[in-house]
Amino acid sequence: MKTMNILVAQGQGSMPGIAEILREVEGAQVTRCTSDLPHFDLSRKNAFDVLLLDLRNARGEVPPVVERFRRAYPDVPVMVAAGEGTASMALDVLRRGGCDFVVHPQDNHQLQLMVRQLAVGSPSGDNQGELSPVGPNGGDRPTLYEMEKNFILRTLEECKWNKKKTASLLGINRSSLYSKIRRFGIGSESNN
Repeated sequence: MKTMNILVAQGQGSMPGIAEILREVEGAQVTRCTSDLPHFDLSRKNAFDVLLLDLRNARGEVPPVVERFRRAYPDVPVMVAAGEGTASMALDVLRRGGCDFVVHPQDNHQLQLMVRQLAVGSPSGDNQGELSPVGPNGGDRPTLYEMEKNFILRTLEECKWNKKKTASLLGINRSSLYSKIRRFGIGSESNN
C-alpha cells in the first residue's frame, strides 16, 4: 500500500485530535501546521494527497489558506472539519475549492474513511478506482449546488432535523433554511 500524505491545517486554538485520529489510518503520513502557514513550504508539488482544514475553533483566517493551498496544489482535494459557529465559513471554503466536509467529527472511523476516499481519488494517491470521489455531474468534483445541498442535508441530519438548530449552525435564519430546503428538494423522505 502506498503512503497516504495528509496535511492537517488547524486554526488558532484548534484541538490536536484530528491529526491523531488520522495517524491511526494504515499507511497515513500526517503533517500538522497552523492555518496561517507562516513557515510552511508549499512548493513541494504532489507532496500531499489530502488537505484537511480543521475549522472547529477557527476564526476568519482559513479561507485565504484554502486559496493559497489551491494555487500550490490545484489537484489535491480539500476537506473541511466544521464546528458550531463555523458552518458558514466551511461553506465559503467549499465555494473556494473544497471537496468535502464533516460537521462535528465524532465518529473516528467515518472521518478516517472520508479522508481515505479523498486520498484514493487524488492524482498522487494510489487510485484503484473503487473509491474515486466523482460527483453526480460526472466530473471529478461535485458542483457547488451539490456540495451546498449535501452540506445542508448533513447538517440537518447532525441536528436530528431540528431546523432552528440547523439554521443557527449554518449561520442563516430559518426562513432562508426553509427556502434552501425547498430549492434543493430536501424533504421528510430524506429523513429516513
